[in-house]
Amino acid sequence: MDFGNDAMENYVLAAEEGIDYLVKHNWRTENLEVWADKAAAMPESAWSHPREGKRVVRFSEWVERTVKFKGKEVVLRYRMVVEVSERTTDAKGTTLLLPLVGVDAWITSMDLPETEVIALYRDHGTSEQFHSEMKGELDLERLPSGKFMTNALILEMGVLAYNVLRLMGQIGLKGYKQRHESKRHRIRTVIQELLCEAARVVHHAGQLAYKFGRTCLAFERLVLLRAHFSES
Repeated sequence: MDFGNDAMENYVLAAEEGIDYLVKHNWRTENLEVWADKAAAMPESAWSHPREGKRVVRFSEWVERTVKFKGKEVVLRYRMVVEVSERTTDAKGTTLLLPLVGVDAWITSMDLPETEVIALYRDHGTSEQFHSEMKGELDLERLPSGKFMTNALILEMGVLAYNVLRLMGQIGLKGYKQRHESKRHRIRTVIQELLCEAARVVHHAGQLAYKFGRTCLAFERLVLLRAHFSES
């Protein structure tokens, strides 16, 4: 979870339920120089150099705190993973007047290498992109009913629609003429370029057909999708 959920009560509750947690630490009014000094004391071999003019060190500490929870004192043991970065040049190679030091931290119950913990947290940003598509582009941000079962049904239908549109987008990439490589299409793009394509409905020889314009850019992808779903 992001730093808005950095509260001791959440960690105690997760520990009681036997659930691992990973939360971005909210520094609030803490003195970051303490952690920067700890990083400076680390040997040079502990630092990595992602690019010219930037070095990064990661380390962790186990912390024990006594927390008041539901009227009683609970001893909570958690791990703080800290990442300190020092930049002497920016991403374009311009030399900075003074080194720029950044300090980030994550609180977790997991005993994993620091790089894995940080990668796990940063990957939750990927899932947030998919959540935003469901909420914004499928208009499921606000559920319509005050009844749980009705909203559950709406969500299940939304998940089905989302998966179909995602599948159409992935298959349609094969026939998509693009300037640069894309790994996926957003749901809005699939709806605009495939579902909202204009066509004329034609009845001929007892059959129903769609006639697309000669300049229809999505025609090849629509044919590809039809062939794929016909085979499956």
